[in-house]
Amino acid sequence: MERAALGWPGRLVRLPARSLALAAGVGAAAGAVSVGFWDAIAALWAVLDFPVRRFLQGLWPVFPATMIYPAVGAALAVAVTSRLFRFFRRPGVPTVMLDARNRWAKLPGALLPATFVGSVLTIGSGGSAGREAPVVAMGGTLGAVVARALGLLPRQRQMLVACGTSAAVAAAFNAPLAGVFFTLELVLGDFRVTTLAPVMVASVSGTIVCRALEGSPDVGHFRLPPFPYPPFRETLLFLGLGILAAVIAELFSSTNRLSHRLFSRLSVAPELRAALGGLGVGALALAVPQVLGNGYEWIVQACAGELPWQLMATALLAKIVATSLTLGSGGWGGDLAPLLFLGAMGGGAYGSALAQLGLSEAPAAFSVVGMGAVLAAGTRAALTSMFLVLELTGSYQVVPGALLAIAAASLAARSLRRVGMYHREVRELGGPAYEVQGQGLASIPARHLMRPEFVTLQAGIPLGQALPRLLSAPQVVFPVVDADGRVMGAVRLAAVKAALWGLPEEAPVVAADLAEEVPFLTPAATSEEAAELLALSGVEELVVVDPQTQRPVGLVDARDILRAAFAGEGVEVLGPRGSRN
Repeated sequence: MERAALGWPGRLVRLPARSLALAAGVGAAAGAVSVGFWDAIAALWAVLDFPVRRFLQGLWPVFPATMIYPAVGAALAVAVTSRLFRFFRRPGVPTVMLDARNRWAKLPGALLPATFVGSVLTIGSGGSAGREAPVVAMGGTLGAVVARALGLLPRQRQMLVACGTSAAVAAAFNAPLAGVFFTLELVLGDFRVTTLAPVMVASVSGTIVCRALEGSPDVGHFRLPPFPYPPFRETLLFLGLGILAAVIAELFSSTNRLSHRLFSRLSVAPELRAALGGLGVGALALAVPQVLGNGYEWIVQACAGELPWQLMATALLAKIVATSLTLGSGGWGGDLAPLLFLGAMGGGAYGSALAQLGLSEAPAAFSVVGMGAVLAAGTRAALTSMFLVLELTGSYQVVPGALLAIAAASLAARSLRRVGMYHREVRELGGPAYEVQGQGLASIPARHLMRPEFVTLQAGIPLGQALPRLLSAPQVVFPVVDADGRVMGAVRLAAVKAALWGLPEEAPVVAADLAEEVPFLTPAATSEEAAELLALSGVEELVVVDPQTQRPVGLVDARDILRAAFAGEGVEVLGPRGSRN
């Protein structure tokens, strides 16, 4: 019935060829936005760096432009996005992941100009942030707007959001494979063939548009020098680089989150908060100018072996602080480029140390591979990281060392923290934080398994009065709650039957008398934990309890877990058993 009511736009995209054409259109638009975004950042920096700086220094010869620009840019970004577009929080990759995985396509159209203007003002004035996360948000928004305009089904909405992100990333790096796998690994967490085809088409479309607008098939806003292939005997040394990359990624993520918490406690206007963060970046840049902007020019120099290890080590630590100040204070921008910067500097310092010890003849190779290793450790997107390094270098010689480093980084990062920085934010937003759908039960949160419609019992209700509800309810475990709705325990139907069999008919038994201490789940608990509790406790159903209110919010049993694991279209089990949302 839902398909029949869609009208001609819905019927249009049911045909595979038309679906691919729509994917190509969204991809082309996202590619054009990505190119325009980069050019706007470059234009703003060019204006600030020469005519404006020259004019201001004519008025004030010692004008501290490097220190002031990031503060003014960040404050303007917050002021414009909050007052003009009504966005009071910077959306990023996790916001797009949440929308795509839930098949909402609810990203508002105003997010595109807000992200464009806010990020251009922040990055173009020297703020320490990257442009890749903003283009992901803008590409996803394009797909969502088109999907809503055509009145598409949830699965088709998801595909268009994914197509926009794939094309935007592909155009940003001139790397169509990286765009595809970024979307499959991070945005969707889904590698099915039906997902792959439109994402691939959109990625190619975005890349073609980027090259056409820039006027060269070899265009790349960011291109690495030829890869210096190290001798075969050095290959195993990339394992150590992977472990170092995991530590760097964890340090960056933890510092960034700490900065967000500290700035959120300041009782000042958001514009002033952002200006303080920008002022900190500017002050740091007086000593370490490598922290300004996305730092791509310094990455290229590191990968060419042109920077001393002392500078690379210093720039690594300074970039972590500068990016945390920029993003934590409310500035607009992304954290993908900073991860690449940290990988290049950390890898370069590692390679230089090996060269000093006589263990490496090509230390610059570790800068190149370090980019992919830190990116994989931070985002848990191993394939994206591998293909990005491959496409940026254009050399298959990078593959052996990169595979080892990325594998070691991924495993070491997981030992430090179970989920990546984006998946962690998605989980905090209440969304599905699985890494790759179909990988097993471990990553499906209980909130996507539980049945929210269930019967509870007041602690003081007599057993005889509760019997009709107990016998008619489609459950066998009944949460017992106090007068405030907080869980005290649970009554199992088996215990009720035993009580009825062993007690006189007139015995004054209430629900609290039969309540047992049973294991509870939180909405964020994984299905692996739910399965383990079901197996070890012997309870037929688990009660899901909100940790803040201590009130029951749903029930989970073994059938809920199995239905979610084997659902052909993903986890859509939020309704009563047997129904889909």
